[in-house]
Amino acid sequence: MNTQPLVSCVCVTRGKPDLLQRAIRCFWSQTYANKELIILYETNDDESALVVASLLQEPLIRSIAISHSPKLTLGELRNKSIQQCQGEYFCQWDDDDWYHPRRLEFQFNAIRQTGLHASALTHWLLFDARTDNVYCSHYRIWEGSIMCKTSVALTQIKYPPYYRGEDTRFITELYAQHGICHLPLPMLYVYTYTGLNTWDYDHFKRLFEKGHRLSDRASTLIKQMLQCSSENPRDVEFLTSDTFISELDQYIYQAVA
Repeated sequence: MNTQPLVSCVCVTRGKPDLLQRAIRCFWSQTYANKELIILYETNDDESALVVASLLQEPLIRSIAISHSPKLTLGELRNKSIQQCQGEYFCQWDDDDWYHPRRLEFQFNAIRQTGLHASALTHWLLFDARTDNVYCSHYRIWEGSIMCKTSVALTQIKYPPYYRGEDTRFITELYAQHGICHLPLPMLYVYTYTGLNTWDYDHFKRLFEKGHRLSDRASTLIKQMLQCSSENPRDVEFLTSDTFISELDQYIYQAVA
């Protein structure tokens, strides 16, 4: 009998078939067993429709097609995706980004151990596709990393109807009302500039400048994982190696001090 509560990963996507497929692979690689993936796309998004059509026989993945007229904001689409969740918890699963196989496991364990309704990362990795550089972010509660009790988002706090920045408002209200467990585990999430993001390059550039550039070796391995050109489990294991953790800790704890 599975004693883990179901976690619903919610992915709002549009016109990024290759990135969507990578997000799906990240979902399948998760060590947390009791999970589902909700993919929400608009009815005029033929590229996403082709991807989800190949997943019809996958019991852990459900797709939701939302009418493109009238046009809904990203915040409204996020709310629609959460309404489809069957899980006790939902986890934001953006299509631009890459997720470590143990992301769900670590974030749920933090919720269980603290008794809070939500967990989020205080640092994550940043990848710049223009330069192939990787950075460790500065300290903050990173909105896109949220895992939260679904009932809270259904009955108490909803994403506002914004085209962008909607998750900042959501997480601010969530923190004020319920608190959020903080995880300084940047290796769980690679926030990626692809050129297709909601935010433009200037937004990402400011984040790169606030963060800490990592070694060339780290950048090379992470680029390989993002491009799916590396199928070697050792490359993923590098993210939790003593060498890489030491590199991250040196920056994180110096910044805190």
